Amino acid sequence: MELSRSLLTARKIAAVIVDLGQTLLKGPITDDQLILDRERLEAIKFLHARGIQIFIISKNDREVVLRALEASGVDKDLFTYIMANLEPKVKNIARLLEATQISQSAAIFIDSDAAKRQAAQENFPRLHVLEPEQMIFLSAIPVLDIRSVELLSAIKHRQNRYRAKLDKWFLSWGKSASMELQIALRQEICVAAPSVNDLYRLARLFFTTQKLNFNPLVFADERELLEMIFQKVNSGSVIYAISASQQGNSFGLIGAFMVSINDNEATIENATFSSSAMGFNFEERSLAILLGKLRKQGVVRVFLHLINSTTNSNIQHLLWRMNFHFIGNDQNGNLLFNKYINRFDSEKYLPAIVETDKLDLDCPGIPEVINFFYQEVAPLIKEGDVIVNLGSAQGEVLGLLEAGQKEDFMSLVSMTKFTNLDLEDVPGMNNLVADAENLQTVFSDESQNQVWAIELLEHTKHPWRVINEMARICQIGGYIFITVPGKSFPKHEAPIDFWRIGPKTLVKLFPHDYFKVITLENAGLPDNLRRTMLVLQKTKATPIVLASAFIGGNFNEEDGITYFD
Repeated sequence: MELSRSLLTARKIAAVIVDLGQTLLKGPITDDQLILDRERLEAIKFLHARGIQIFIISKNDREVVLRALEASGVDKDLFTYIMANLEPKVKNIARLLEATQISQSAAIFIDSDAAKRQAAQENFPRLHVLEPEQMIFLSAIPVLDIRSVELLSAIKHRQNRYRAKLDKWFLSWGKSASMELQIALRQEICVAAPSVNDLYRLARLFFTTQKLNFNPLVFADERELLEMIFQKVNSGSVIYAISASQQGNSFGLIGAFMVSINDNEATIENATFSSSAMGFNFEERSLAILLGKLRKQGVVRVFLHLINSTTNSNIQHLLWRMNFHFIGNDQNGNLLFNKYINRFDSEKYLPAIVETDKLDLDCPGIPEVINFFYQEVAPLIKEGDVIVNLGSAQGEVLGLLEAGQKEDFMSLVSMTKFTNLDLEDVPGMNNLVADAENLQTVFSDESQNQVWAIELLEHTKHPWRVINEMARICQIGGYIFITVPGKSFPKHEAPIDFWRIGPKTLVKLFPHDYFKVITLENAGLPDNLRRTMLVLQKTKATPIVLASAFIGGNFNEEDGITYFD
């Protein structure tokens, strides 16, 4: 059964709309014995893994649909939304497309009933309409075949944003006042300074939403933007992340502010909001919360720079609603607004959107470390290797807080004897508790094929002792993998932050008489590095004391860090 030419040549597919009875199931949804069509379910999983939104439209009660999914062993989270009611299916399709703003030509409707397929095609001429038997061919559609598998966190956040749009659309019926609607939506928001590692995520947001930035399209390269953010943080500016949720569904990271403070004045130098989270009043509420936080810090007057662009017209209207004053143009010709906030009350602005103190960001890890690991370290791992990861924490640097990335990583090390080691017992990591500065009673000499220290040395009081232990337990012919933050990486207190070890010093700590440098890679500007990543191979037995206490370096009294080249 061939697919239509319009579907085979489609430039975009964003959604698939299905029924359960006679579609995913081989009989009616009300049958006592539900029989699942495995091939069609695999087709749905294929689409879901590539970020396609799957919607169920059923003329049954929602509880009946949920029971059928559970009874047939189908994960309900595969589906972005379930529209279960007695309304005609064409009416529900119209509502779904209107609420989500998905175009007809980017959606596929699948139903076993020929009459319902015909009605859908007549009402939505550009909608792709299929019979259930055609589902197994969906992976052959070129626009879907070339899509890569997405991170589970990205899939979840996109689903939640579509769910929020649909929830708002349905809840708006019969709500006579905006406050009543806001309460019904159960929205929550957090505006807070993220951890240093999360700055990578914020840089990505600023770059990918450039058209929506207060100062849009000023960066041609994401690395350039990342360097600027690190420079801003190191010079005292504060980056605030914004996360939000609705009806218990998390949007994840939806925006960010870049703020500099000078005495009792603050300047919002830049900001951005994700387009998929717009239209929920989060922009106004987050700006109000930020102003409230600045007021508590003693700020009296706030300045805000804004490029006069079409996409920023909504922000201009927002500023006027919040009584910002236009005071002219700055030296770059951008719009300059200000507002006195010594009497500002953030709770006057959309208080039904509840402020929380927990940032809910996805945790993709540090991209440069992840890329280095899979390109330079992973190929060195062999079946049966004995590997220890010192100071493993929760594996957040490698992105292991994200389910998909953790599964890939665990699959990689499953063929080895792999040990996570940390100073404390870390929930969910099943780690060995020990001090990396002294492993004499934990590991025997030359017992490990690989020894890793990922973002560990800067957090230890005596990093040379860790290096001695790494050298001792690594086998001859084995590998040592180390990453350390560079000079431009901001101080991070958890748990302590004492050192910045540059590439020259790091390599010298492993003399060439005993070690061969396999790969040395630096990230950041040459004179102001953000990170150094190193892989070494041990070539012969090392002395008991390979490295002694660090001598020299430049101690910075302001941040308490000692810097080495």
